Amino acid sequence: MPLEILREDEASLRWRLVGELDLATADLLVETVIPRIEDPDAAVALELRELSFVDSSGIRALISIATSLTGGTLTLVAPSAPVAKVLELVRADSFPNLRIEADE
Repeated sequence: MPLEILREDEASLRWRLVGELDLATADLLVETVIPRIEDPDAAVALELRELSFVDSSGIRALISIATSLTGGTLTLVAPSAPVAKVLELVRADSFPNLRIEADE
């Protein structure tokens, strides 16, 4: 399944990811999100509730976005169960400027 990157609105730095974040789609995510971040201190959010799969290329893309935020934060919101498992395995919450917000 391809990746859909849906922006909440033009003024927002929040996107919803639907599908799979892998080798075939990781660059698309980086090329979509990073150019729209004008302030390195920004708060960026990616909602992952509908993301069904992430591989090492996808993790690399997430880290790339987080490291572009020198004083800001990338928040991964509500990762699906399979994605949450991968994020836990790679200890994604230990990367600078990246935090995970579980679904409540």
